[in-house]
Amino acid sequence: MRRHLSPAAIGRWSARRPWLAITCWLAFVVASVALLAVTGSKGLQSGTTGEAARAETMLRTHQARPALHEYACLHSAALLTRDPAFRAAIGKVVASMQGAWS
Repeated sequence: MRRHLSPAAIGRWSARRPWLAITCWLAFVVASVALLAVTGSKGLQSGTTGEAARAETMLRTHQARPALHEYACLHSAALLTRDPAFRAAIGKVVASMQGAWS
């Protein structure tokens, strides 16, 4: 008589032998990571299709990516935007953000 390997059967086996089940799973994870390290991995290509893929190809071909924009919101419960301390804080944030892109 042949047994079928069902999720219920695996669950019963794991419940009867919890430490062996945990050891098997850890061995599987270690083996998977080792195989990935040995064989390497390949990054996925863009998953776009149809018109979106056509637009992506055109942007890549003509190096026509839209400009990136970054925004920051500064808030103070005590200062107004015209106060020198608040203006100085704005200046620091602007310089920090510009330095990140330089």
